[in-house]
Amino acid sequence: MSLVVSAPWMAICTMFCIQISCAFCNVIGEALVVEESQKAGASQAEASKYVTTFFAVRSIGIILTAYSSGIILEVLDKRHVFFITACFPLMMVLASAILNEKKNVSHEGPTVCGQLSEIYKFIKKPVILTPICFILIFTMMPTSADAMFYYYTNELNFKPEFMGRLKFACGVASLGGIIIYNKWLKAVSFKSMFTSTTLICCCLGLTQLLLVFQLNHRAGVSDEWFSLSGGFIAQAFAELNTMPLLVLCCRICPKNIEGSLYALLMSTINLGTLVSYQLGGLLTFAMGITKTNFDNLWILVLVCNLSYLLPLPMLAFVKIADSKAEIKEPAETEENGCDTV
Repeated sequence: MSLVVSAPWMAICTMFCIQISCAFCNVIGEALVVEESQKAGASQAEASKYVTTFFAVRSIGIILTAYSSGIILEVLDKRHVFFITACFPLMMVLASAILNEKKNVSHEGPTVCGQLSEIYKFIKKPVILTPICFILIFTMMPTSADAMFYYYTNELNFKPEFMGRLKFACGVASLGGIIIYNKWLKAVSFKSMFTSTTLICCCLGLTQLLLVFQLNHRAGVSDEWFSLSGGFIAQAFAELNTMPLLVLCCRICPKNIEGSLYALLMSTINLGTLVSYQLGGLLTFAMGITKTNFDNLWILVLVCNLSYLLPLPMLAFVKIADSKAEIKEPAETEENGCDTV
């Protein structure tokens, strides 16, 4: 990206390879999180502890890079920025050198087909399949994020430095939401937590209508301050809304295929997010919203935020397994088999 890429197709291929590489690292990291939480008994409180720690570190990384990236873009060429960010993955190489793991001296273990068979048998269980379907449907709801980005940059003329500041604020809010969940809310039941945070997130999302109609000016609040404060609060509650889903995914993973199954569950969230953006794009196109025409943006914001309430009735059918007896694990692999990820 910093030296060779000169055409859109080259950029797409490069970014695809980058995401594939990141996916491998994510699967390993997530598998370690699930393993540690299961050693502690796989209770909701213990699973929350490890999951929140994992994603808190991610938020710290976002905070460290968000604001600086906006400033750097104003003083350096984009290719120089790509070159600088290309050095960051080297830190993961150094981290892997100090990772403590047992050497695998046996080549015996489950085959790929065997693991896939165990995953299939496990997913078919109603106590697992229903939460997966709920997660997929909820994350598939359309979003107005792309349209709002163009509204910020083209209509409100937010500069790269401010967009970096906005991302920085969202990173701090994410970290704050994670800390609040881990300290005070990790023992709250999934259904109660998820329902309340979804309702709050919907109401906060609708406050974007004030910005679209420029009603914030009547209160003497600038677009920048309204976006920063509103985005901060909304992101904090969005993190509180996401944490129960991530903890749920961690708790329902069985031993020996935890990495594969957790990756599958995360892929479900990613698939839902992908569909969400595509549905949001289709709605944006259908409403005639472009990078210069925002007449129907308020309708898009209204529809997208209210759509998050549609999956809530499905919660009545989601049964959370709280004991090992309810989540029967697949047959154990041989005692000296390989530790699968």
